[in-house]
Amino acid sequence: MKVLITGASRGIGLEMVKKFAEQGHDVIAAVRNPATADKLAGLKTAHGNKITILELDAADESSVRAAAGQVKASFGHVDILINNAAIAIGRKDGVESAELEDYEATFQTNVFGPVRVCKHFVPLLRESDRAMILNMSSASGIIQDVRSPDYSYGMSKAALNMFTGKLRHELADSGIIVYAIHPGWVRTDQGGPEAPLDVSEPAQQIYELATALRKPDHNGFFIHADGSSLPF
Repeated sequence: MKVLITGASRGIGLEMVKKFAEQGHDVIAAVRNPATADKLAGLKTAHGNKITILELDAADESSVRAAAGQVKASFGHVDILINNAAIAIGRKDGVESAELEDYEATFQTNVFGPVRVCKHFVPLLRESDRAMILNMSSASGIIQDVRSPDYSYGMSKAALNMFTGKLRHELADSGIIVYAIHPGWVRTDQGGPEAPLDVSEPAQQIYELATALRKPDHNGFFIHADGSSLPF
């Protein structure tokens, strides 16, 4: 399968690139600045032509449009799109200390980024015999649980979940499967060193979901990486 992963230079994104490439899939690893993606370059060296590094800035529509053109010319279609690129800034700020620029930047990447990517890559997914979109979300976006202080990040993930639900409804007749996924609390730059999960665990679970080795036994669109349903 041809798999496009955004935010592929670190954390879960990098681990998913490794997992799909190890299993023989063609991975298009999209990053904002390939010149600084040293770990990704190392994976490409190890796996050769199974990994293609693609310049894509999800916060810039012209960049996304150009990237889609390159992928169409080189691959013709995409089977799996994983919108993984995200940022988390200003998470500890209360409303009285909020920097609205942080909110705007967070939404540009975490919400409008997946919208831009889907806008330009859904036509390539329509050319696949079995297509899937996975939007990397978070339990921080669950409206039923608002105890976390991370305003901008939590709000962005709640909005991403709404986008995912609407996209799933729009694409229902096309055969394209759409989910928003919570990977769990993972030891990454965002999750921090105290998180209980290594990146390998959610990467394996997401791989199984994407390749149909694991199938949710419900109709929910917001799910944990293990396939279980989550409240919106």
